[in-house]
Amino acid sequence: MKMKIIALAALLCTAVSLSACSGNENVAVTETTAEARAAEVTETSSEASSETVVGAQPALMSDEPVEENEPFTSYTFTYSDSRDNYLVTLSPGEYRDIYNNGAQMLPISVTFTCEDKNFASQTVEATAPEGYYIGLPYSANGAYTACTIIKNDIDFTPVPDLIQLDFWLYDYDDIAEEQRPAVVSKFYAVHEGKLSEVKMIDNTKQEGEPLPYCPVDMLHTEPLKLMEVPVPEVTKDGVSLQIYTYTYDIAENTLTKNVEPPVQDNMLYFGYYYYYRAMEIAYYMNQTTLPVEDYENYVETEIANGDSTYTAMYFPISDPRFSTYEELYNYLLTIFNQRIADDMLAAAPMQYKDFDGKLYGILGDGGYNINLGPVTFTGYEISEDGQSIIFHTRQLTRDDNGFETGYTDGGDFVLTSNPDKNGYIITKFRYPYS
Repeated sequence: MKMKIIALAALLCTAVSLSACSGNENVAVTETTAEARAAEVTETSSEASSETVVGAQPALMSDEPVEENEPFTSYTFTYSDSRDNYLVTLSPGEYRDIYNNGAQMLPISVTFTCEDKNFASQTVEATAPEGYYIGLPYSANGAYTACTIIKNDIDFTPVPDLIQLDFWLYDYDDIAEEQRPAVVSKFYAVHEGKLSEVKMIDNTKQEGEPLPYCPVDMLHTEPLKLMEVPVPEVTKDGVSLQIYTYTYDIAENTLTKNVEPPVQDNMLYFGYYYYYRAMEIAYYMNQTTLPVEDYENYVETEIANGDSTYTAMYFPISDPRFSTYEELYNYLLTIFNQRIADDMLAAAPMQYKDFDGKLYGILGDGGYNINLGPVTFTGYEISEDGQSIIFHTRQLTRDDNGFETGYTDGGDFVLTSNPDKNGYIITKFRYPYS
C-alpha cells in the first residue's frame, strides 16, 4: 500500500497546483544556453521593477525543443526583489534511500544558485521537512513544476517575488497519529541581497509560534498576502469555515498566519467567507453527489426523458445535515436566493429526491473544465441603494497541458442584505468549473 501511495504522489508532483498564484511557462535550460544569455538578461536587472508581471516568465529558454524523455537536471528563472533582478537556478541535491535497499530514492533537498547583476552568486540548500520529499519533475519538459514563482499581479505595488517549493509526504507510518498533510510548502526570497528561507509564524494559536510549513493550495489575494483555499468543516450542526491568510513582511522576511474575521470592516474576506460557503454546497449540485456510504440499499425508479424513460438508481445520502429533500432545499435558501437554489437543484445531475421520507440522490458527475482555475476577487463596490455588495472577480486560465495562461473575467459575485437569512444571501453566483 505504501508503494502505491508513493508512486501516486510521485506522479502527482508533476501536476500544476490549483493555486491562483502566478502562471508559469518556463522550460528547462542547458548550462550552455544559460551562459550564452545570462548577460542579455542581466543588462536590465539593475532597473527597479514596478510593472505588474503576470506569471513567472522564462529567464532563459533553450532554442531547441525539449525532448519528453530528457531527464530533469535544473530549472533557471528570473527573480525580482522589487529593486533588482536575479538569475536563480534550482538543481537536485541530496536523495534519500527511504527503504535502505535502493528500491526508492527520493529527493530531500535542492540547491538554489542565485546570481545578481554583477555576476556574483551564492548557493542555498533547501531541505524537506522530516518525512517529506521534494516534488521534482522527472523530465525536462516539466521543469516549470519544480517550484512556483509568485509575483505581485494584483496591482503595481513593488513587491519581492516569493519562491514556493512543495514537499510530498512519504512517511505514512504515523500519519494517522499526527495527521500530517500529504503536501506542504515553504517559501524563499531575496532579502537584503541574499536568497534565504522565509521565516513562517503562526498567530492563530499562540502569537509568534513557529510554523514549519504552509499548505500548497493558496490564493494570492493582496500584494503582500496569500490566503489558504478555505476548506469548510461539515458537521450535523452545519458548516464552520475559517479564513486564514499569510502576510509577508518585507523588512523581516517573514510570513505570518492570521485568522481573517468575516466582518464588513474586513470586506475582502467577508466576501470570501460567503463565496466559499456557497462553493461547498454548490460542489454537490454541480460536481458530484452528496456523501453516500450505503451502496447496497439503493432505489431504482423510472425517469422520463423526452418521449422515452430510463431506469435510475438513487442512493441514500449520508451527509449529517440533510435527512430529507426539504432540509437540503431550506439549507440552500439560507445561502442563495430562491431563483439560484431552484436552478441549482433543477440542473444537478444528481437529481436529489425523497424515498420513504429519506433523502436520496443519483451518483452523478457534472464534469470539470480543466482549462479553468480558481477565482479571486479584484475589487468590490456597494450598490446605490446600499443593499448589495458586488465583488468583481477574475479566474485563472490554463491550456490543455495545464500551463497557466493568465486570467479571464470571472463574473460578479453579489451579496444582498436580508436580515431573515443571517444578514446576507447570494443573489448572483456562478460555479466556476462548469
